[in-house]
Amino acid sequence: MKGMVKQLASLCTVAIVSGRDRLDVEQRVGLPQLIYAGSHGFDISGPKGLSMQHPLAAAYLPDLYHAQKMLIRRLEGIEGVQVERKKYALAIHYRNVPEDKTGYVKEVVHEISNAMEKLKISTGKKVLELRPAIDWHKGKAVGWIMEALQLDLAKAVPIYLGDDITDEDAFRSLKETGVGILVGDHGEPTDAIYRLEDLSQVEQLLEIAIQFLKN
Repeated sequence: MKGMVKQLASLCTVAIVSGRDRLDVEQRVGLPQLIYAGSHGFDISGPKGLSMQHPLAAAYLPDLYHAQKMLIRRLEGIEGVQVERKKYALAIHYRNVPEDKTGYVKEVVHEISNAMEKLKISTGKKVLELRPAIDWHKGKAVGWIMEALQLDLAKAVPIYLGDDITDEDAFRSLKETGVGILVGDHGEPTDAIYRLEDLSQVEQLLEIAIQFLKN
């Protein structure tokens, strides 16, 4: 799959848009020719000097630090819970938390979110996130990348693949100008136009795209 992404990037612009920290994503993927948008688009970097860190996000770092300390204290002793600090977000993973304790974890996260006006809560697959209360998300990040690259939408069609609830922001943003493709099923309604069953179908789609662009 990595080889196919590398080949695709030699034929068109490819960006990875993730909730993970940008540096983490770059290290995992390991392809310098790609554009990387980490922290749901608060931190973007790419070839030829492409770079952006949301100008308002740094002001929210003290609030994230304070929320992190409160979460660790309130959730101490809960089996399976993981509080992951990212540069511009806090992810509270409860996939491995016993079912009778997940309600308490969610309650604590919502209480802390309600107590801190500068942070907002978002949901994902078995994860809750606290992020800066700024109107910014994966869809906004995609829009910024398209504008920075000066894409001519009369000649270019942005295609976005995602499998998480947070990808819905990008699906909505591209509804009029591009193609959103949901991979799998995140359990909620989707604004994607198409759907692929799994990663094997993603691989097939990439192969088709490569052959199309070559011809």
